[in-house]
Amino acid sequence: MIKFFRHIRQNHIMENKTGKYFKYAIGEIVLVVIGILIALQINNWNEQKKERSFEVKMLHEVRKELIQDTIYLNMIKGRAEAGYLGSKKMLQYYGQKGGHIDSLFKYSIKMHTSFLFTYHQGAYEAIKSTGIDKISNDSVRITLTDLYDF
Repeated sequence: MIKFFRHIRQNHIMENKTGKYFKYAIGEIVLVVIGILIALQINNWNEQKKERSFEVKMLHEVRKELIQDTIYLNMIKGRAEAGYLGSKKMLQYYGQKGGHIDSLFKYSIKMHTSFLFTYHQGAYEAIKSTGIDKISNDSVRITLTDLYDF
């Protein structure tokens, strides 16, 4: 193909047909520009596809972490309710001045549990490090920043 174009160009130059040569040169330039534009469009499409894939993957990770956090919060809630029940039983014991010491000890142990909870933030930090603007949905992006940053 290149030999074909080279042959046409040389024929135009040899025959002193500068008008035809300029038309040929402009046509060749237009073809090159069109080729470059097509390549850029394909490259942009591939980049957008990679960004969407990353977005979906990270949002799935955030979802998994939120599910884990929910499980942990429910576990902490159960322990807090047991502590509340223990303190209620202790108040009943002291109010009545009676009861079994063994059950009193069991309830006092439940009262002295403490809780420390922190969100899992790994996926959110990965999103934040690559740019929070990669999340295309505005409401999801705002909700994530409200949840993790404030």
